[in-house]
Amino acid sequence: VVLFDGTNVTLAGEFGMVVQSTDGGQTWVRRDSFITPKEPEPPYWITGAQDGNTMFLAGAAGAIRRSTDAGATWTTLPPPSAEAIFGVSVLDGGKPAIAGAVGMIGTLEGENWTIADRSALQLLSWVKTPVEMPDGSVVMLGGRSTVIRLK
Repeated sequence: VVLFDGTNVTLAGEFGMVVQSTDGGQTWVRRDSFITPKEPEPPYWITGAQDGNTMFLAGAAGAIRRSTDAGATWTTLPPPSAEAIFGVSVLDGGKPAIAGAVGMIGTLEGENWTIADRSALQLLSWVKTPVEMPDGSVVMLGGRSTVIRLK
């Protein structure tokens, strides 16, 4: 978010960050803590899913973590891509299915992601929460009337 009242510039973003400048951007004051030269360390979570004791949190820049003990401990998984993950579901067997920005969809096979070829599928839009169907296929919906069925 960018706000300008003719004198002051206010920027607000992820992690609750709010910074302001009263001199046209020459200097900045962080209103909720302090300015750092890098992104904050905590991931920006967008979505999560749980099936019994298996849990996943996923979010911006492909960040994803797994817990197999109901959230007591977490393991960072390799990011499937640099795109944001907008939806995650726990499939039978405890593996995650993900959906995200720019048509990113995939599943984790062992410790490696199997990601759909967005160009071949002509996916140009975001995709959200995968839902496992009784036949084992996974259905995802997205922008621009996108419907994907993963078998």
